Amino acid sequence: MFDLVKTSKAQAGEPTGKLTFPKWVKDNLKVKLEKGTSVLNISYQDTERPLVLPVLQRISLAYQDYSGRDRRKSIQNGLTYAREQVSRYRQQAAASSRARDTYAVRYGISSQGGSIASTGIDVSKLLSSTAKGGNQVPAVNISGGGSNASSSLNAQGDPLGQLAAINQELIRRQQQFTNRDPSIKALQRERDAMRRYIESTAGGNLALPGQQPLSKDQAQEVLVRYQELERIAKRDNATLDSLENTLLSLQLEQARATQPWELISTPSVLERPVSPKPARNLALGLLAGLVLGSGGALVADRRSGQVFALDELRQLLPYPLLATLEPAEPQAWPATLALLAQGPLAGAVQVALVPAGAPAEASDVTQLLQSALQAADHAAQVLLTSDLAAAARCNAQLLLAAPGAASRHALAQLQQNLQLQGRPVAGLLLISNAA
Repeated sequence: MFDLVKTSKAQAGEPTGKLTFPKWVKDNLKVKLEKGTSVLNISYQDTERPLVLPVLQRISLAYQDYSGRDRRKSIQNGLTYAREQVSRYRQQAAASSRARDTYAVRYGISSQGGSIASTGIDVSKLLSSTAKGGNQVPAVNISGGGSNASSSLNAQGDPLGQLAAINQELIRRQQQFTNRDPSIKALQRERDAMRRYIESTAGGNLALPGQQPLSKDQAQEVLVRYQELERIAKRDNATLDSLENTLLSLQLEQARATQPWELISTPSVLERPVSPKPARNLALGLLAGLVLGSGGALVADRRSGQVFALDELRQLLPYPLLATLEPAEPQAWPATLALLAQGPLAGAVQVALVPAGAPAEASDVTQLLQSALQAADHAAQVLLTSDLAAAARCNAQLLLAAPGAASRHALAQLQQNLQLQGRPVAGLLLISNAA
């Protein structure tokens, strides 16, 4: 869009050397998300009317394409990765399953119901002969109450259960016969053979047709190895199932993918051109300047701590206001100070003039007041001092103040010191417009 605008303006003869993309976006393009909605409002303004619609159309198309590009790219990357992993784990799961099955066939192991079980070997055949010799063990004829019954040893089942059955039968017969009885000896031989069988087949979980029996440790190692192969095969198959489910989910998401941004209104150009409003801008500028200036003045006044208001000054120095001197009319000062010398300060030979701050006209007021007092008494003296101990030795004390000459803290400290001094204050002499 920016290249289109820059090229068009250059062809129209407008200077484009200082036109940059950030400045163009800031001055001409406005993008706003409507509050509480997912509607994006785009507005563009330009001095060339024919440029407005093409730029808006390109911007809207770019937004529609950009908004779905990341999602499509994410789905495509996920599909690529999932396909690679599915292909890899199919081979890995097949290899681990083959390794487990080969091992199971080699040692006669079967898995039923999620746990390892025997392969259904007929234990009675193993017990019919000893491990090393070919001597036949006579079959046990279990009888009870004069009736013949088939021995449970000839039945296929759990070797541990069969061993328990032999032990139970042995205990029952030992209660009736002596240990020399042939049936008891036969049961003892079968019990020992069953024990050897259980040890060499890890509790009947292994079947080794045509092979020499294993030792107890070897049988346990075979069983542990099979369990490891079983765990690896289950893990690989579970991973393959999860990856295939993920692949199907991504394929469905890709099929459902729609355009996330839709153009709900076609770009249009305003009938009346947008232009600045000087009167409104001037009024707003004056109002903003007034508010900012007043606020700045208040902040500056609070930070400086200077007292400019006469009411606040009188509140901090609660003494009678004897006279007000105008700096713009210094010719009226002698008459005012003469009246002061003849009135509240009459008969005072020594007058202490204590400045509340540092008024610029303090020395002039001192000289004029001393002249007015000496008209009645040549020995009269006016002492301009900030030392309240020295001022306490005078006949009268007079405070000299001016707005903006002292801070709130200084005036409060002066009032506190005057109270500690304990001498009366004749009044306040104010220089009204001192800076």
